Amino acid sequence: MDDLLLRAILAGIGVALVAGPLGAFVVWRRMAYFGDTMAHSAFLGIALGFLLHINVLIGTFAVAVAIALSLGLAQRQKMLATDTLLGLFAHGALAFGLVGLAFLEGVRVDLMGYLFGDILAVGRLDLFWIYGGGAAALIALAVIWRQLLSMTIHEELAQVEGVPVERLRILFMVLIALVIVVALKIVGILLITAMLIIPAATARRFVRNPEPMAVLAAVLGALAVVGGISGSFLWDTPSGPSIAATAFVIFAASLLVPMRSRPAPSTPKPALKAGLLGLLLLAGTPALAHEGDDRSPDAMHFLDTLIGETPTPETSLRLDHLYRDRAAGDEHTLKLTVEYAVNDWIGLELGMPYAFLDPDGEASRSNVDVVEIGIKFVPFVFPSQNLVVGGGLELGLPTGDESKEIGSNRELEIEPFLSAGWHYRGLQTTAILKFGIPTNQTEEEAAEEDLEIGFNLAFLYPLTPAFAPVLEFDGESVAKGTDNETVINVTGGFLARPFENDEIALGFGVSAPLTSDEDFDVRTIFSIFYEF
Repeated sequence: MDDLLLRAILAGIGVALVAGPLGAFVVWRRMAYFGDTMAHSAFLGIALGFLLHINVLIGTFAVAVAIALSLGLAQRQKMLATDTLLGLFAHGALAFGLVGLAFLEGVRVDLMGYLFGDILAVGRLDLFWIYGGGAAALIALAVIWRQLLSMTIHEELAQVEGVPVERLRILFMVLIALVIVVALKIVGILLITAMLIIPAATARRFVRNPEPMAVLAAVLGALAVVGGISGSFLWDTPSGPSIAATAFVIFAASLLVPMRSRPAPSTPKPALKAGLLGLLLLAGTPALAHEGDDRSPDAMHFLDTLIGETPTPETSLRLDHLYRDRAAGDEHTLKLTVEYAVNDWIGLELGMPYAFLDPDGEASRSNVDVVEIGIKFVPFVFPSQNLVVGGGLELGLPTGDESKEIGSNRELEIEPFLSAGWHYRGLQTTAILKFGIPTNQTEEEAAEEDLEIGFNLAFLYPLTPAFAPVLEFDGESVAKGTDNETVINVTGGFLARPFENDEIALGFGVSAPLTSDEDFDVRTIFSIFYEF
């Protein structure tokens, strides 16, 4: 992957992971205008940074903290209504910042970059600021999570129970100030609040409990970052507005998904787990157990297949070893897949493959292959027919190495998909149809590949509670100009639960090509599943 693009994506994801949980509280506490006030105050911090010859981020953070403390003091004294105070501080800081910039002589300030962000100018030091500041904010949020949640639900009752309401309010404002600082280069002053509000507002449509909403807001923000940066590269648009626009498109699309009844909020989870959830998700660590698991077919539970995946969300950890005996040499791929079920109909997934090639018996080449992140929805459930229908979106990141013939280090692939699952007298059938849309291709690559359509059809029949044979068909059709190239494979194997702990399953299968276009003679799969 190009260093410029890689740093931009890493920076944006870092901001999204911390803005999601904090944005959830901004939405719950109805503090959207406070976010705008803190963002506008950044102009004064930028001016002070240039005037005093200090780091702009330090100046911005200092001013934002000062504004937060002053606002907290003014609210305590009940000088004016809160909305009036927010307007005074916002426009006062903005005006003084612009006046201060006017006094700078011989210094060229990129106002457009500060207004709308310049994510492509992010350097290694900026990444340190983003991830260091983001980690500090998440750890602080972890410490105060329970108390802040109690204060959000009922402030007077929390105060009676001994919660330091005033100190928490000021500390939360300081955390927002920290997010403003780390997001300054990503989306800019005018759109910082978008990263706080829009993903959280989208997540609120699907989940009600605090921790899942915080996680989903972080992931939706990360998806908006990847989509926005991709659009910025494709159409040469400003990165900050592109990210905010993508976040809004995701929100608008969520309005098309029918709402379903949701359970009442559960008891808050431990604070540390809640605060660090975003970082754990990025690292590929399973965060929370999926409650209410029922493995009976009538409960719409679908077992994992060997090549495809379940159409319904399952909190699980999966390790696959895939071996191909190719004419050009052996190929081994180890893939770790982490899936988190936000609830019964929304799932988040991260797949990390590592490939080893041994062409013609030469020394092996190895590298990370295409890393995939995705989200799946199951909006349509028909219990009387034991049928579920859903879909989702995956992104194939350019994490490969073309010099080693493993994946791509430039091409970002957008993969929307449709899925369905059906139970009939014990027989489980799952089907997935996926569309691969490559972006950032060279002219030669664009001429060779326009669109990729992949499919998977699996049949699984449990003979006993601990053993089930599997038959799968998978393949893809690649459009190459006016020509199409299609490959179809068949896989036979089994899934077994040999241990007393039935959350652990083992899978084994052997594949063979049904079409002559495929370049391997045999493919073996060995898998280990762990469902939480």
